[in-house]
Amino acid sequence: MGCSPACSTTSPRPRQRSGESKAKQSAEAHLLYARALEAGGRSQEALDEYRALSAYYPGAEPRVRYGLLLNLLGRRDEARTLFADVVKQLRRAPKHVRKLQGEWIAIAERESRA
Repeated sequence: MGCSPACSTTSPRPRQRSGESKAKQSAEAHLLYARALEAGGRSQEALDEYRALSAYYPGAEPRVRYGLLLNLLGRRDEARTLFADVVKQLRRAPKHVRKLQGEWIAIAERESRA
């Protein structure tokens, strides 16, 4: 006797969250990976991943996290420059973008003055 589709032993494909593109899910997964590297003490690898994410991630989070990690590693001048750039770029962004990125703007502003 055959097995019905309901009792199949193969795993179902992960569902795409409604309204999210595969590229956005991939960016989120990449960010999660970078954060895991950082949490695991693999700082240089995390820096590399945050830098790569900064090129395509649709928000300021990886750049701000990159700057925070630079600060933690004692590379304060690089971090300050990065934070100032984030603030400058987001000040020119449309209001809805500034609202969505408010948390990261606030961190970048605070850290650029530190």
